[in-house]
Amino acid sequence: MDETPHFQNAFLDSLASAFRTRRRSLSEKACHVELTKSNGHEHEELEIQLGGIVGKGPVLKFHAWADRRVRIDARQPAKLGCAWSWTRAGRLADECGPRTFIAAIAGTYALIGDMTPSRTATLDATWKPLLAK
Repeated sequence: MDETPHFQNAFLDSLASAFRTRRRSLSEKACHVELTKSNGHEHEELEIQLGGIVGKGPVLKFHAWADRRVRIDARQPAKLGCAWSWTRAGRLADECGPRTFIAAIAGTYALIGDMTPSRTATLDATWKPLLAK
């Protein structure tokens, strides 16, 4: 059964579709749509969360909005907060299509498995070229 949402916005739908085709290889924890209202209008938002057992292992969250704004958050939960965390936000460059997006998510997910606080800047190498200046 396909639990990945379908979107009215073409950009969000292309990201969700790309994720749908790779979901097993990414071992997703959850993918869902979140609708928020502002001034009576609904705005679509894609949220993808990848991670292991809640509270154990690193977690990667990706949020995208119809205007190509994104927020990427990776962290390792600990007893008191996080052992490490890394967050970036911006607008995905127009050249960043669904395949590039999936490669970036997969690459980031692969890196966070053995991440340490001193190495979180290595995640910038994946996302900096994809975020519009």
